[in-house]
Amino acid sequence: MSNQLSQRVIYAGLRRMTKDRVVIKRAYDHWQSELSHNEFDIVTIVNSLVDFLGSTSAEKKTLTIALHSASNKLLDELDPVPGIISGAGNDDIEPTMSRAENAPAKKTSPAQMVTQRYLQVFGQHVRKVDKDDFTEFRRAVSREGIAGVDKSTATVITSWANSGMANLDLPSDISEDMCKTLTHGFYMLACEFIGPNVCDDIVVKAVNTCLDMEEAARFNPRDLV
Repeated sequence: MSNQLSQRVIYAGLRRMTKDRVVIKRAYDHWQSELSHNEFDIVTIVNSLVDFLGSTSAEKKTLTIALHSASNKLLDELDPVPGIISGAGNDDIEPTMSRAENAPAKKTSPAQMVTQRYLQVFGQHVRKVDKDDFTEFRRAVSREGIAGVDKSTATVITSWANSGMANLDLPSDISEDMCKTLTHGFYMLACEFIGPNVCDDIVVKAVNTCLDMEEAARFNPRDLV
């Protein structure tokens, strides 16, 4: 799990457990200083935070459930950690939301949105299969790119791989044909690391996830495979 994703998962769990900003800040700082450099193990994290805060059994249960739920989400599905919590600044949640609301809306196509989601879910499942294979796969994408894609898409994909495949933002003008070329090349390269049988299972999971998207009514995720 990337460091940025871990931070968002911890914040999501703590925010579910308590609304007290001071408690969230104390717990987040404890995780950051004592646990963030270790493997992300929910049982260890929960026990450490509960002991540190003196939490109740009900709070422990809430935190455990929330962390499991958040850890199964993608980076862009989780709220960023506010600067006042992370120590990166004094911004708060509401100003951050206000800036986002005031930003000009980015034009996106159904194919772009579905493909982004598909690739992120695909990558997430490769990571779950084997962390070492995922690392090698990610490095191969960064180094070799995906065959057949145009220059702008290739630049985005290699940058995404370099950042740990955490948050993909495909070109807004990417065509449906290019989306299909991209996902096919991604699949073929993944097969070299985890094998076609495992890849086929991941394809089914990624497609099923994308079928729940609103955009799937205008671009069928099954067209990507």
